[in-house]
Amino acid sequence: MNIWVVLMYVQQSPSQFAFVSAPAQNRMNRSSFVLIFVCQVFFCLVLLVLSFTYLPSIMMHVIRHELVIKEGSTFFNYWSKPPLNPEMRVYLFNYTNVERWMNGTDDVFHVEEVGPFVYEEEWRKTNVTFQDEERLVSYDLLKVFQFQSDRSHDDPHSNTISIPNVPFLSASAILKNSGMLSVMGFQSALGTLEHVPEVFVSHSAHEILWGYDDPLVDLASVFLPDEIRVPGQFGLFLGKNGTSDGRISVQSGKWNYKQAGHVQKWKGLDHFSVWNTDKCNQVSGFEGMMFPGPIVPNEPLALFVPDLCRSIPLVFQEDVEHYGMKTLRFGPHPDVFNYAHDENKCYCDPRTLTKPEMEQWAIDFGSMGQFDLSTINVPCVGQGLFDVSPCKFGAPLVVSWPHFLGTDSDLVPTITGLHPSETLHSFSMDFHPDLGLGLHAKIRLQINIRIHANPNLEQFKNVPASFDGMVLPIMWFEATVDDLPDELVNLLHTSMSLGSQISHGLTWILVLTLSLELGLFYAYPRWKTGRKMHASFEFDT
Repeated sequence: MNIWVVLMYVQQSPSQFAFVSAPAQNRMNRSSFVLIFVCQVFFCLVLLVLSFTYLPSIMMHVIRHELVIKEGSTFFNYWSKPPLNPEMRVYLFNYTNVERWMNGTDDVFHVEEVGPFVYEEEWRKTNVTFQDEERLVSYDLLKVFQFQSDRSHDDPHSNTISIPNVPFLSASAILKNSGMLSVMGFQSALGTLEHVPEVFVSHSAHEILWGYDDPLVDLASVFLPDEIRVPGQFGLFLGKNGTSDGRISVQSGKWNYKQAGHVQKWKGLDHFSVWNTDKCNQVSGFEGMMFPGPIVPNEPLALFVPDLCRSIPLVFQEDVEHYGMKTLRFGPHPDVFNYAHDENKCYCDPRTLTKPEMEQWAIDFGSMGQFDLSTINVPCVGQGLFDVSPCKFGAPLVVSWPHFLGTDSDLVPTITGLHPSETLHSFSMDFHPDLGLGLHAKIRLQINIRIHANPNLEQFKNVPASFDGMVLPIMWFEATVDDLPDELVNLLHTSMSLGSQISHGLTWILVLTLSLELGLFYAYPRWKTGRKMHASFEFDT
């Protein structure tokens, strides 16, 4: 009887029987969904934390690996022909009281700064070749200078500036350590010239920079650096417009991206032969366009400067901002021109150059071989000055920071008209800390000449004794990179924000996915119930 009752009940009310088991089934489905949803939320949170923590670093690591020098890459195009227009601003020192100082009327030189003469630069790397399985890349860096009259102080052709006579004073420096016979021979040769050279000369700014005719140059050519002379001409920048300073070989970064741009050879050699130790003679440092990141303040950088035959250590100075991006400002180490510092002693050891070191001079000297070139002395200069004469074939050139900034006051000759300023005359380079790319630079340097007055030469017989040993300023220049093109700035911003943009995008995708899943969880039972009610209504009707 009971069995029949149950059967009848089931037959008459099948929907009621199904309704009895549905709650248990729904509870099981809901519990499973909640468990799966919680696990998904946890996984998404972990993924978001990891993406925000590590994804920017991972993306930066990927981008750094793209900043290697390889042909056909986007970076190669920027590297080989930088989309920059650096400026070079040149200032010359005009000596206004030479005659009064020479005859003893004035006891100090007075100089006035003339300039700037502004030149826009275009850089191109040419004859690019890869060697050693593309580990090394060699090139010639050409710099083309265009005068900018609208940004210059004056027309460089229309003024007259009095400066020390570099060709003559270079010859005097060599002869100071030579015998009387050599001096007499040189003085006799000077007598054959149409105009006897003086200690100071007057020329236009253009002539001083880019070259003027001077018959003394042929006579004294052995005493002058190759890059500032051609037969019969002398100029501080002579031969530098549209030419290469020497073929450079750098690491491409293929094997180690942190070494991209590190100089390995200059003019085919991995060392110089002008300083006293192998370490100082080593060709090293980075080319300057980039220092592969990450750059940190407590690690110094090394900038290769071929004109000085050495690298310059750069140390952190301060944080600055360019184009909305944080950059690190680096500048020369305070002791870079301090010979008392252990690292710099090899750059100045009072000594006599050996005959092998003077071999090239002897070849160039030719028929004037009566000069004893093996007795050239290389004296030290004071703190804040760097004697580059060994690097310039003995020409008594000395470099410093403009207006003798940072130079010991007792080592600077008595000169009025100099006004050193950290703001106007310091050297600085600003780098992106993650990418290592230079975003701003002010490369400032002053060229001076050290006087080696030879009392056996007629030109020095009536000058004050204090003239000997003076370091006289000739000019200073400022090479600047101020404005990067918008295209490059936008590319940098995109590169820097790529990791965070991906993380934020991933966040929205996960949030939308979870929201959709949660919405379906609540909407589906209602949709299913509504569908059943609709079906039941149709059945009843």
